[in-house]
Amino acid sequence: MVISGTNKGVGRLIASVLVVFVAALVVVCGLAYAQFASPTCVPPGCSPAVIQNIAPTATAQTASINVTGTVRTDGCFGSTYAGFSAVVANVALANGYKSADALCNTAVSGSHACSIDEILKSIKCGVALPASGSGWINGGPPGYTAWSNDCNGWRSNSGTYYGRVWDFNNTSGGSGSMTTCNTPVLPIACCK
Repeated sequence: MVISGTNKGVGRLIASVLVVFVAALVVVCGLAYAQFASPTCVPPGCSPAVIQNIAPTATAQTASINVTGTVRTDGCFGSTYAGFSAVVANVALANGYKSADALCNTAVSGSHACSIDEILKSIKCGVALPASGSGWINGGPPGYTAWSNDCNGWRSNSGTYYGRVWDFNNTSGGSGSMTTCNTPVLPIACCK
């Protein structure tokens, strides 16, 4: 038997049951800091659910939300500054970026080496920053004519390569700079 056409009533019912099930799962199991409002229509014509704020609990919780399309937020979303790694005397790390991330994860569980964007987002979002000090940050590909490529992906301590450093200041937020990879003994700025 072949069924053709769209049964909008069944589609709405399935979408509503799914939303109620997810909302019940969130409330009963405490899986997220969000609740789902009932859909006003069925896709593809509109969004099937709206996530609304609810008061956070004292227990840290995580959840996954798969989204196709655009996600908009009025607040801060994503990783921000969480601390420093141990001081790195030689940025020629065995596994480059992965080693930098591992050093951060050792210092601050679940963290990774910060990117430029994450440091700027930390400032924008009012995250508490160190009063002073500096730390290596990931900048990715060169943005300068010299070899400013994160000390060759954190695998070289040569004076011909440059890495990005954030000079922290809790009043102004600080500033970014570049320095050769053979001189500074600095920690890595870690984000989570």
